[in-house]
Amino acid sequence: MSDLAQAIIARLPTTDAAVYRGKVTAVDTLAGITTVTLAAGPVAAMQWLGTYVPVVGDMVAVVRSYTDWIVLGKLSTATVAAPVAATVTISPDSVQQADYALLTTNGAGSPAWGWSSGTAKQGRAESAWTTTYGDTGYWDGTKWVIVPGVTTNYTSREDFGALGLLSIPTLPAGATITSAKLRVSRNTSDGGGSIVSPVLYGHTLASTPSGSITPYLHASYGPWSPGTLAQGQTGTWDLPSGWIAAFMAGTLKGFGVWSTAVTAFASFNPATFCQLVITYTYTP
Repeated sequence: MSDLAQAIIARLPTTDAAVYRGKVTAVDTLAGITTVTLAAGPVAAMQWLGTYVPVVGDMVAVVRSYTDWIVLGKLSTATVAAPVAATVTISPDSVQQADYALLTTNGAGSPAWGWSSGTAKQGRAESAWTTTYGDTGYWDGTKWVIVPGVTTNYTSREDFGALGLLSIPTLPAGATITSAKLRVSRNTSDGGGSIVSPVLYGHTLASTPSGSITPYLHASYGPWSPGTLAQGQTGTWDLPSGWIAAFMAGTLKGFGVWSTAVTAFASFNPATFCQLVITYTYTP
């Protein structure tokens, strides 16, 4: 007998009865043997009684006599395995922050996009001030030249957004998703307001981004503001049903946050930024 069969036998409960239920999963009519999957696992090379011809999918009763296995026959009703519940938590493979900076000095603007890894912010950071220099003068060799005071107007604006890329696992065949939740953690002392709403989108990012963040934000999935977060708080919200279907189909690749509002400014922990928690049931 193979090592696998011996291992299956070792896992079976020891009782006075040596009759077990199982499901026929393979039949070799030429060799006169069949494979039956028991609760502990599959056992191959079983013989069967001449009054029964095994068919894949049959629920059968099998008997063990020392190291020999024999299929007694088909059961009158099939025993259906109970569904098993499982939960998988999907964290971002990577987080990319988009930073749009607009710098203005005396009316001259120099906007630019930049991307960085490992951070996640949304909203706008702004600053503006005016500096006035007093009149100055200098001697040009023949007379004093007066230079009027110079006023410098300076405005700095940064619009932040971030994208988290998720790898959605393949669920067991026949699995039924019972819930899908989004989990977002906000950093402490991030410089934003005491209460901020994440403005979320589904995104289609498949590789390293460049330029504006907005081309990656899916127009049919967002903006979505599921709730509010205080500094240091983690929020968990039910994902809209259409979103999880799009993730499982590969239409969406992850979550994004994006806002140009000053009041929306916040930063998020990359390790727990836009985690997806899926609970599902399946029949082994």
